[in-house]
Amino acid sequence: MELVIGAFNKREVNYIQKAFKNIGIMYIDEEISELAEKLVIEFSKSHNLHIDDALIAATSIMKNYELVTYNVSDFKFIPGIKLFQFEKK
Repeated sequence: MELVIGAFNKREVNYIQKAFKNIGIMYIDEEISELAEKLVIEFSKSHNLHIDDALIAATSIMKNYELVTYNVSDFKFIPGIKLFQFEKK
């Protein structure tokens, strides 16, 4: 969803949909929601953590997946998260 929101136009939305069509969707469950809430309470004021990033971080932590991101600084303060810096070309 975040990739689609960041798309500049419908053409990019179509590209994103095609690029990710074979990748499974991870749905937010109660555990992820509860952890995201805790992260927002702890870090929204001190680190400007937004709800969308809290949900992404909580999903990454709960599923034990490394989070690939251009924006390591948006997540590096969150305990237990594994980050991989995606390099811009």
